[in-house]
Amino acid sequence: SDCLTKLVFQGTNPNVLPEVNFEDLAEESKLVVKPEVLDRFLQKNRTVIENRGFQVSDTEQPDVIYTVKNGMVLRNDGSLSGLMPSEDEVLYLPNGIEKIDSDALQGQNHLNTIVMPADGTVVQSDGALFEKYTIKNVICYNQDQVNAIRAVAPEGITIQTCSKKNGYTYFVTEENTAVLLSAPETITEFTGTELGEGISICEIGNYAFDSAGPLGNLYFGEHLVKIGQQAFNFAGLTSFVADAESVEYGAFTEC
Repeated sequence: SDCLTKLVFQGTNPNVLPEVNFEDLAEESKLVVKPEVLDRFLQKNRTVIENRGFQVSDTEQPDVIYTVKNGMVLRNDGSLSGLMPSEDEVLYLPNGIEKIDSDALQGQNHLNTIVMPADGTVVQSDGALFEKYTIKNVICYNQDQVNAIRAVAPEGITIQTCSKKNGYTYFVTEENTAVLLSAPETITEFTGTELGEGISICEIGNYAFDSAGPLGNLYFGEHLVKIGQQAFNFAGLTSFVADAESVEYGAFTEC
């Protein structure tokens, strides 16, 4: 009946978490757990936490709130606290992220690229982020972001500023293929040649065509491998030609 707005768990064993029916909880309710089980609780219930907008905290720090969005565990101080298990190779930081915890990428064995927030926010991190994990590339939107990463990244980490052409924002990989980060809101079609001769799109990033259009015909060619989360969110898409190997959850939401 959505009458409950807060639920407190007293268990301290992360291996014996209770099975919970969250249907009686209102949207954006608060879930409070013991600090010993916080990480395991977030992982086990990540889908319902994200879908219902639940806020999670532990009993010792009730004002520190954790939420889950697109597989990322976010803390209310602007930090990326962790990632849910994934085989993604690219991490797109959302706008507003100001810090990456040194252990936030734990267990992400496939991750090799981090894309900084599109709003230009400078993200603080430390050298451990690169020494402990598999990050090889960092994509930035401005020089301030570049400087912040360069100050902590060891030699061998590739730091580049994304490119812009004809209103499109993207970055180019080693194979001369591009990951499309954003498209102009006024476009009605895409033919695959907008980034210039010789550059093919291998991936459409999260929210790349968010609210663009309404779109008519889109053609991405044979090199497209992945379509990111909510890439065509509310884009009014009518025709799409592509043979992508991977399509993330919600890629065509409200099309």
